[in-house]
Amino acid sequence: MNTNWPNNPSIGEEYTNAQGIKWKWNGKGWVTVNAFEISEINSPTFSIFSDTTIVSGHLLPGDDAQYDLGTSSLQWRSLHVSSNTIYIGGVTISTDGDSLVVNSINLGTAEEPFILSSGTSSLLVNGTSSASGTSGTDGTSGTDGTSGSSGTSGTDGTSGSSGTSGSSGTSGSSGFSTVYSATSSTTIVVPTVDYVLTFNTQTNLSYTSGQQVLMYSELPNLYFDEDYIESYGHIIGDVDSYNPITGSMSIVVNYSESVGSTFSFWYINLTGESGLTGTNGSSGTSGSSGTSGSSGTSGTSGSSGTSGTSGSSGTSGTEGSSGTSGTSGSSGTSGTEGSSGTSGTSGSSGTSPTGDWSLSGELTVSGTSSLNGLTVLQEVTEVINTTPGATSSTVVYDFSTGSIWYHGTASNDFTANFINLSTENLRVINTTIILSQGPTAYVPTIVQIDGVTQSVKWSGGASASGSPDNVDIIGFTFIRTESSWSQVLGNINTFS
Repeated sequence: MNTNWPNNPSIGEEYTNAQGIKWKWNGKGWVTVNAFEISEINSPTFSIFSDTTIVSGHLLPGDDAQYDLGTSSLQWRSLHVSSNTIYIGGVTISTDGDSLVVNSINLGTAEEPFILSSGTSSLLVNGTSSASGTSGTDGTSGTDGTSGSSGTSGTDGTSGSSGTSGSSGTSGSSGFSTVYSATSSTTIVVPTVDYVLTFNTQTNLSYTSGQQVLMYSELPNLYFDEDYIESYGHIIGDVDSYNPITGSMSIVVNYSESVGSTFSFWYINLTGESGLTGTNGSSGTSGSSGTSGSSGTSGTSGSSGTSGTSGSSGTSGTEGSSGTSGTSGSSGTSGTEGSSGTSGTSGSSGTSPTGDWSLSGELTVSGTSSLNGLTVLQEVTEVINTTPGATSSTVVYDFSTGSIWYHGTASNDFTANFINLSTENLRVINTTIILSQGPTAYVPTIVQIDGVTQSVKWSGGASASGSPDNVDIIGFTFIRTESSWSQVLGNINTFS
């Protein structure tokens, strides 16, 4: 509660408040004279102007968990405490000899913990722990050996004089200090060098084009040198682009390990940029060496105690069973097709180009294309139609979809009916049927064009016969003259 302090006090003037605490004015502020129990002095903030303030008793706040010791901008320099326990939110920190004792340490976050814990046989990583095995029995302790007698101490040598200290070198400039630490849940197959890799990460990071990025499929401090290449993904690349609003990033890969392996989680950061090296300070002059003390005599060695027996090993914990898969939902019914729109009017014909004409990129032609003169083609591929096996008595081959057909199976001889062949005079049309034969070979025994049976002249004069368990390629050449199919030529080649 507030206290009515004297106005305009003189140096040395004393005042006793309502709580019975005596205060003295030192010209800058009120300081306690007897007890050090402070509740409130004019305002929640007060000053004590003294090089050293000694408190003989406990220093307690007025309310539980309401007041701070220092602030982010006004910090205490050092805190010196004895080996007794420090309590932080109910968690204890104490010492045992030269060791700091803590029940457990969390090196990660609440979402991705990495916990080291005492009193158990398990290590908790990313929220999942293996079942702990039972502890082995303790071995018996060996008997203590007898202590040897102490040798006499040698006399101390005199200390040499101290040399003067050298001046300090200037500090190097700091490396990057902005935010780059990130993760990605994009499933990535580790690519080769020069591949442009795109993935999603966090938003509002500080990446810019040209920076070098390091990606690990596991935290770097979890690697083992002997199995690093086989077990973990490792990618280094230069930032090509980064969108801080969506978190989308693209890098150009310049180094990768475990190429071809797939990983679904990545840790991302800069490869780091070292600060400039500071200049070395000048060396101080060496002090003169003190004289060495005489060596004390050695004590006799004590006898060794007997070794204790080893405890038995604990049993391993059992693995948890996998959960059952959920059932798939049923497919929805297909919607009805809309009616076709009316055709637009045809455009006027364009003028034909004269002279040489070059085209970069792709050219798609629908309908008939006529080429006059010498035609040079590079990297030509043809469309192959994969049709069901030749299991029916008649198989229809539609020339409008291509001129090559492949059957993975055949279960009987069949009629090959070719439709939509061009009927323009003085034309030759070549077609190919590829048959993967089983133990019994089958071939087309009748050839038709638009349902009309044709007479086939076979290469070698004999009708086609297949070869069991091999691949037969059957070719037909259709020759169109005088508005009719004047010749149909057939040939068969076997590949084993």
